[in-house]
Amino acid sequence: MVEDFITKVQGDLDLQNPFHAELLAAAVLSTLRETIASAQAAAIELRLPKAVQAYWVGDPFKTAFRTHRREEIWREEQFFDRVGRLAEIRDPKLTEDIVRVVFSRFQALLDDQDVDFFSTRLPGGIRMLWVEGAPALR
Repeated sequence: MVEDFITKVQGDLDLQNPFHAELLAAAVLSTLRETIASAQAAAIELRLPKAVQAYWVGDPFKTAFRTHRREEIWREEQFFDRVGRLAEIRDPKLTEDIVRVVFSRFQALLDDQDVDFFSTRLPGGIRMLWVEGAPALR
């Protein structure tokens, strides 16, 4: 299942190397996890396929960016900045495209309750990206 998730992200973003898809997925999902309360994130983790949990809970980056508190990444620009820094992407439009693709592919792994949870709990601009996803993938 995780191979399908990574393969789809890789294909959607036209990446040559699956490692890059893994890096981008981890940047988006680990940042998304930090926008919600720890108890809620832990509950979602339990429902994820084991192979995907590493992208959700891990810290593959081992960076100082992980020291921010949740409220510091609640605004859309901070979310994109965080993902961009973790993934070493400097183009804001590309970062948004990456977030849309990973959101869409991640939603396919979640049950409806968790998809709805994010639809109601994410900050405005990020919530719109979550709800809209990547239009070409829907």
